[in-house]
Amino acid sequence: YPLPAQEGPHPASFRALGSPLESLLMDLMSWILLLGTALTLFWILGAYNRLMRLRQSAAEAFKPIAELTTFRLGLLPELLRMARGHLGETHSLLEPLALTHAHGRSALQLVQSQPQDAGALLGFMQALSEVDRTLDDFARDLPHYPELQLDPALTDALHQLANSQPALDFACVTHDKQLALYNHACAEWPTQAVVRMFRFNPLPRWSLDEGHSVSWAATDMPPMV
Repeated sequence: YPLPAQEGPHPASFRALGSPLESLLMDLMSWILLLGTALTLFWILGAYNRLMRLRQSAAEAFKPIAELTTFRLGLLPELLRMARGHLGETHSLLEPLALTHAHGRSALQLVQSQPQDAGALLGFMQALSEVDRTLDDFARDLPHYPELQLDPALTDALHQLANSQPALDFACVTHDKQLALYNHACAEWPTQAVVRMFRFNPLPRWSLDEGHSVSWAATDMPPMV
């Protein structure tokens, strides 16, 4: 008698065995994808918070500059008033002072209303450069006007401007250090993706000489690499 044929495993049994394995693999891939997404979001949040913290530190470091600039600009109208009393209303020596005072106040108000705007900060830096050059020109021409040199109130205002300069230089050095940290973070890879995503912009920096005194000229903003 012929031996009965042995039946192999039924195909349905393979499907029954394969289904749990496929399900396990799908669950594993889903967990890997979920974990990768969570880690990416966690990194983006950390990079965003770091940029915000550095930008806020730069804004805080700017406050002493704004206070000192407000004080110094406040001396210019009194300086103009006293000088006009000796030289007249339309003397050519006084016109640059009046213009730079108006420009400086306008630039200061703009940067205070938009402290994180690169254009406003650059405009403020340029305005301070203009004020500084104008005051230098005024001090250089002062010996030609003995009546101004003999006015104690006018010379006191000039002394206050000169005495506040070192404090302003120091404040600018401190601000520049914070700007450098923020700009460096903006240029890091892959933080640049977060910079572009949330529109963080590098900020202009002060131009400092080797002695860390401010030359009142702003450097170009660092390129994004």
